[in-house]
Amino acid sequence: MKRRDAFLTIGSAGFAMSIAGCIGFLTGSEPLELEAAQATLSDRALEETGYAEDEIRDETITRSFSAAGQEREVEVTNWVATYDRTLDLGPLGEQELAVFAVLSTPQVKVLDRTFNPVGDMSNRELLQELQGRYSSFSVGSRVDTTEMTVLGEAAEIEKYEGTASFEQTDIELFIHITNVAHDSDFVIPVAVYPKRLPGESERVFRLYRGVQH
Repeated sequence: MKRRDAFLTIGSAGFAMSIAGCIGFLTGSEPLELEAAQATLSDRALEETGYAEDEIRDETITRSFSAAGQEREVEVTNWVATYDRTLDLGPLGEQELAVFAVLSTPQVKVLDRTFNPVGDMSNRELLQELQGRYSSFSVGSRVDTTEMTVLGEAAEIEKYEGTASFEQTDIELFIHITNVAHDSDFVIPVAVYPKRLPGESERVFRLYRGVQH
């Protein structure tokens, strides 16, 4: 599987930012355009964990909603940075299945209404939006919660069990996820790796401490 393959797509963009003075949007003649700041991992965190950059890409999503009885559009540009680590899976050979992804998506507040589905979604709901590198991906029970500081903010990193089908083989996984409101964006770091990897959670927590935005 190629490293440039997409890993994480969030189907709903998060919204929360003032738009005072945006006349075109208020009149409905043009959409409101918002772009998140990129969220990435520090070079030092990558060096210390053996992860490597896969891809940093933007994705633009347009959403329509009703405000004051009228239809309006918001065009949101998210950024997704993905990183991975090559694993030796025996009969399956070397595969890049230890993955860390960081999504940044802007917040938007429109006409005194807050449109922030990402901010309101639980971690489990966010995980259900995962698509890409693992096929037949399923999320099981939450098994642990770790409190730590991410981007200077207190964060609860939830750990889930999961299962994925890869090359016609079922792989048991651990998944870590949190959602941090930072500046004018939501930043969502997600880690996915096979259960059979000893010590991988320590690497993952080092990556969480290395998130920059």
